[in-house]
Amino acid sequence: MVPVPEAERTCAQCGADKKCIGHRTSEVLEFVPAQFKIIEEQREKLACPRCPEQGVTTAESEKVMDRGRPGPGLLASIIVEKFEDSMPLYRQAQQYARFGVSLSPSTLGDWSSFALDVLAPVAERIAERVLDSCYVRADDTGMRVLDRDHPAGVNRGHIWAFVGAELVAFLYAPDWKAKHPAALLQGFTGYLQGDGYAGYGAMLRGGDGGEMIVPEERRLGCGMHIRAKFEKAAKGGDARAAVALSYFKAIYRIEAACKTEELSAEARLMRRQELSLPLVDELYQWIHELHLRLVPSTPLYIATQYAINQEAAWRLCFTDGRFEIDNGEVERQLRRVALGRKNYLFAGSDKGAQRLAIGYTIFGSCRMHGVNPLAWATDVIGKLQAGWPRERLDELLPDAWAKPSRAAPAAGEAKAT
Repeated sequence: MVPVPEAERTCAQCGADKKCIGHRTSEVLEFVPAQFKIIEEQREKLACPRCPEQGVTTAESEKVMDRGRPGPGLLASIIVEKFEDSMPLYRQAQQYARFGVSLSPSTLGDWSSFALDVLAPVAERIAERVLDSCYVRADDTGMRVLDRDHPAGVNRGHIWAFVGAELVAFLYAPDWKAKHPAALLQGFTGYLQGDGYAGYGAMLRGGDGGEMIVPEERRLGCGMHIRAKFEKAAKGGDARAAVALSYFKAIYRIEAACKTEELSAEARLMRRQELSLPLVDELYQWIHELHLRLVPSTPLYIATQYAINQEAAWRLCFTDGRFEIDNGEVERQLRRVALGRKNYLFAGSDKGAQRLAIGYTIFGSCRMHGVNPLAWATDVIGKLQAGWPRERLDELLPDAWAKPSRAAPAAGEAKAT
């Protein structure tokens, strides 16, 4: 409570003491820094005084890491700061030093690896859920990985992102060959949305000689990638590209209205058939006519050629109200990877890159559902290390975690492995 100064507590007219008639409330937003604390365990030891040969019985430790001091909250904080805040471990070490706690980046690296290994079953289950869905969106981005056997000392790997079932799963691949995403998609039977990556056509079920995993009739295009080619031509000074961009603007305005009105898939399909498809028809009529008059290899020629190559795949997006007309959600997920890459520069090994994929899987899925990543990771690391059963992993996934049924497993239930 803040009192009125003494000089103002008497009436200026009669000199009588003023009486309190209430309080005026205001708020001040303050920051209270995080703190470290050491929790000391006193584990009971029992021994039989009559039978010393029976040895000593000691209570089990509640530590989540056998040969380390971190609790679940600290482990969660390390990986959240790395994957959500894109903070390299050496910067975290500097931050902790300001609190009087000296932890080397290598120690934080070991603890981060441990935490991600603990959470790996959750990431695997997320991947299963994503690829069990009937509609998956995919794209990739590069990832530099240290490699002593490579002439440059660094290999260019790739991080693939797959969005489906309102979750996101990431996969690390050491190169851009189609066999890596194909291995993940072996059981996939739905629609796959992506850019013009030629490897989609090379993905075969069961290896060489098998059927195509994603035939053309189940391959959806991306309006963002098509539009980007025309944007590049426009920035290069070709005013004709503005015609295509005006069509895209109108089409995306219809999509925005559908989302604002929260239309069902059926209603969105009807809206597209009524308003969007006539615009798509006009756009492609203009593209086909213009393409014949363009000089090969110019930016606008490249844009129209790409649009023509992707026409069938992009038109397929408008045939079902469940489909988006672009790969925007995957692009947004990959931006987090790109931001982290600018800070930590590279992965230390293929195994390290695989752990990066785990981190981006779990926290990307948390972000999609508005789940507090620190609270989620703290809780889930503790539960998994306490023996949470594998058959109940779905309860720990971000889309279900915020729901009330998060009780600990009953005694005797199987432990997650």
